[in-house]
Amino acid sequence: MSNKRFVFGDVIRILLALFTLGAVWAADNLAAVVALVSIVLVYAIKWIAQASGKKPGKQSLTIALFIISVILGIVVNLSSFPAFPVWTGDSATYAPLLFAWFTPLGAFIATVMSVATGIYNIFLEKVLAKIPIAYVD
Repeated sequence: MSNKRFVFGDVIRILLALFTLGAVWAADNLAAVVALVSIVLVYAIKWIAQASGKKPGKQSLTIALFIISVILGIVVNLSSFPAFPVWTGDSATYAPLLFAWFTPLGAFIATVMSVATGIYNIFLEKVLAKIPIAYVD
């Protein structure tokens, strides 16, 4: 028997069970965070759809999921963000430092996008499979 009503208490019970059972403190913290975010996203999207009376479109859902994936990718890799060069007082000295900063910035962006793509693929499988989608945006 399926219950089509959104019950916020169910989300709290699921999250408390995951914390209590230690699933959140697993060896792979990123997987635990992605699992928790997936659960929250499914309930949030269903709640918004129920409140508005409209089914979400596939295009808007995939865009939203990718944006959330990029945000999670940035949060996970924030410690590897390259330090911005400090102004030296001379533009001839500062320009090479500034242009040299773009190399580690490119590596940071590549890492974020690779992590975000992996998270996005998990979201596509776990979140979109559980949400009734209107294919017209």
